[in-house]
Amino acid sequence: MTATVERIRKEASQLPFDEREALVRVLEFDLDSAPTSQDDPAEVEAEWDAVIKSRLEDIEAGTVRLVPLDEVEAEMDVFVASLGKA
Repeated sequence: MTATVERIRKEASQLPFDEREALVRVLEFDLDSAPTSQDDPAEVEAEWDAVIKSRLEDIEAGTVRLVPLDEVEAEMDVFVASLGKA
């Protein structure tokens, strides 16, 4: 670890739990959304096109069950309430 990373780690370890948790989530999001040198926009678009085509085929074939928005929202409300954050 570099000195900078070690300093940040030590400072972060002194934060309250909820702030450390939020920091971890932000850093994870940054890593997940950061483009890599391997990301060729044309390849990414082609991959998404293939996913979209496959999902549309599943819908048209009736092999997946579409869930109405109000049902999804109701399930989300129950889930969030179970976390005690509602």
